[in-house]
Amino acid sequence: MTDAGLQWQIALSAVAMCLAGFVQGSCGFGLGLVGVGLAGLVVPDPRLAMIFPVIPTFVVTGGLFARFYRHVAWKRIWPFAAAALCGIPLGVLFLVAMPKFVLNLGLGLLLIVSGSYPFTPWTGARRWHRFLVGTPLGLVSGLFSGAFSSGGPVAVAYVGNQRLERYAYVATLQSTFVLSYGFRLAVLGGAGLLTRQVMIFALPGIPAALIGCLAGLALLRWMPRNAFQTYVNLLEIALGLFFLTRL
Repeated sequence: MTDAGLQWQIALSAVAMCLAGFVQGSCGFGLGLVGVGLAGLVVPDPRLAMIFPVIPTFVVTGGLFARFYRHVAWKRIWPFAAAALCGIPLGVLFLVAMPKFVLNLGLGLLLIVSGSYPFTPWTGARRWHRFLVGTPLGLVSGLFSGAFSSGGPVAVAYVGNQRLERYAYVATLQSTFVLSYGFRLAVLGGAGLLTRQVMIFALPGIPAALIGCLAGLALLRWMPRNAFQTYVNLLEIALGLFFLTRL
């Protein structure tokens, strides 16, 4: 690849992180999943697209966590978080071992399921047990986080079911992201996957994601969250279908 082509990929990847940060600021989640989906449109290597967004995501969620950490409902979240940490190494192993077409298939299906979930009948009228339900859901979230940098949808489903007040919801959700993405960074580093190429794409994505996040927070002042969330879900479904066409 020419230097000009690489520079275009880096620039477009930064734009992708900005848009994903916008989603995170508006909805409280989505930077990892939407960032991976958009990055995959401009980065030919699906492994690179699934690895480098974790660094901007960790920085942005870390900032949100630092703001609201006093409100974290640790008693409700710790079984989920502990199980997620156990699942992350298995997800990273999947990322390393699987061929590209399997990664595209997995990412495509994950995006479609995540985007379709809000349109399915809600079955969470009863608060889920923190051990009986939180532990297996945490393991699934860790697997998705390790493999696709996108354990967020499962975390959102579990934390949203716990009936927390607004600030506790935001803080508790961000705590799961910070723990998962921080541990995933450590596992990726230990596996030698945080290469120079990854950092070339990740570093410009940090300020881009922060700018997008601030813009998304500003959007909340005038746009109904439910309407914007619908647009995000439709975007996820469209991206998922796109990845399935690349098989």
